[in-house]
Amino acid sequence: GTATAALGESRAADPEQRRDASTSPETRRASPRAGAPPTRCTRPARRPAFDKAGGQRVVQIDIHDEIDMGLAPYVERIVEEVNASTDVAFILIHMNTPGGRVDSAEIIKDALLRSKVPTVTVIETAAFSAGALIAYATDLILVTPGASMGAATPILIGEDGEIHEASEKMVSALRSMFRATAEAKGRDATIAEAMVDKDVDVPGLKPTGKLVTLTRDELLRWCVADMPAENLDGALKALGAPAGTAVEHIEPNWAERLARFFTGSGIAGILMSVGMLGLMIELYTPGFGAGGVLAIVCFALYFGGHLFVHLVGVEELLLFFGGLVLVAIELMVPGHIVPGILGVLAILTALILAMVGQSVSLEWDAGGVSQALFRTAVSLAGAAGLFAFLVRYLPKSRLVGRLVLQGTVPGSAHELRPELRNLALGALGDALTPILGSGKAEFAGVTHDVVSDGTFIARGARVRVVDVRPGRVVVTPLLETEVTSHG
Repeated sequence: GTATAALGESRAADPEQRRDASTSPETRRASPRAGAPPTRCTRPARRPAFDKAGGQRVVQIDIHDEIDMGLAPYVERIVEEVNASTDVAFILIHMNTPGGRVDSAEIIKDALLRSKVPTVTVIETAAFSAGALIAYATDLILVTPGASMGAATPILIGEDGEIHEASEKMVSALRSMFRATAEAKGRDATIAEAMVDKDVDVPGLKPTGKLVTLTRDELLRWCVADMPAENLDGALKALGAPAGTAVEHIEPNWAERLARFFTGSGIAGILMSVGMLGLMIELYTPGFGAGGVLAIVCFALYFGGHLFVHLVGVEELLLFFGGLVLVAIELMVPGHIVPGILGVLAILTALILAMVGQSVSLEWDAGGVSQALFRTAVSLAGAAGLFAFLVRYLPKSRLVGRLVLQGTVPGSAHELRPELRNLALGALGDALTPILGSGKAEFAGVTHDVVSDGTFIARGARVRVVDVRPGRVVVTPLLETEVTSHG
């Protein structure tokens, strides 16, 4: 009796046994024990139900190629529409993916777990990495010949293209996500964890130190998949769909297509570079012109696309526009360098955070923050280089007159009167606004939009015209000795 009691205490102290104690007998029989797969799979699962009268349809979602952030809002929309309808028997996910972004897969996983309509994944060839997480979130998994699933450990791809292992923190977070998703659908959580963490041991399936990637037969034998199917038509038949059941393939709408396009790393980098270039041009040239329009369009597309795919929230938008306000304050009321520095930092931070999908702490460990910093630095360097080229060579071309929108405001430098066009070199005037890049100055009672020669000019300072071109008047501040000599 004493020996039996001691053995009972030992088993109760074992976490695996404690977990088994809270698991139903049916689920325990479906879990591998003693190094052998279960004799039969009895996992309770929600299955599609078809009315005898027919008329129900199946909604198909294709998850092919790499899983990116643009896929998440598309799947969310379809799940919401299906749950609001009454004639859909189930959602069918046709999967063949090498994986992709975990944050996108997490959003899709949450949408599928919330679905009131049964969900089914048909693995055509592969459901690796993030694809495995999505498959685990569906009620049923069907596998076709040649299908495989697993290999879900997070990896880091450096800017040099080399693959590195993720930190333990990232692995632990993803392992927990896989475990919770498998448990939510009554599947063996240990196998799900072993797909993420090579240190998880599954007796009889794989030794410690190896990731789990299961073939079609192994998926069925170990009760990860529910039934085989030769193809999509065979899957419909296996699920009990009546002959002639309509399968509706909903395509992404125009907004989802655009968001997916503009959030691609290459396009996003171009938008950032061109937007920063437009901002530099706008600050350098007088008036509101093409540079400002270019910056507005590029940043609207950049943040709009990232907002649509859940990479940007209100906080990032407020940070960006707050940075613009601080920079404007520094330009209009110079002398306080802090607003300018804070403004630039706020803008750069907003651009970087827009690339970070998960929490900053996880992305820091996963290398996402460093990659975002690198892409931002490259974009800024490209914008600065092109801007320097334009400043050096563009004033000599006819295009310079088109950089600034020509207005007809009385008294402005863009009013095409002879006395404004023929402003003489060496003319003296007074700065009406602080001039750092661009500002306003008065010459002989007439207000001109001007740009500085690279020197900051305080409001009220005496200035001299050093260059006059169409749409561009360059001034320099007078030295104290020159101010005295000119009275």
